[in-house]
Amino acid sequence: METLKLSEQEIVNAICLHVANKRQISPEEVGVELLWDFLYRPLGGEAFYWYLGAGPSLLFADPFWLGISGEAGLEYRFKTVPIALGADWRPTFWIIDDTKFSGGGFGFMARFVFGGKKK
Repeated sequence: METLKLSEQEIVNAICLHVANKRQISPEEVGVELLWDFLYRPLGGEAFYWYLGAGPSLLFADPFWLGISGEAGLEYRFKTVPIALGADWRPTFWIIDDTKFSGGGFGFMARFVFGGKKK
């Protein structure tokens, strides 16, 4: 049996194409969210944080979509390495092209943490 080696970018592209196909979205359609987390607080101990935020959401497709998204999430910061893992819920109120509410947006993230711990 032959070994198949995929780069990280090839794996990400495959996942994106799979999700686009499953949701019947063209891969050329690109979405952008610019969210500001205005509340970021520790939860219980020093490793967990909760956050709330909001900001604009845009979908560059045919038709163009514009909306306002909220964000509520939970994050875990590792003590020994500068990495954080989190999960959040992102409801969106779409204004343009159609006015509707979408509450099914969820996200998972892994990020590099710059600087010291927030106090």
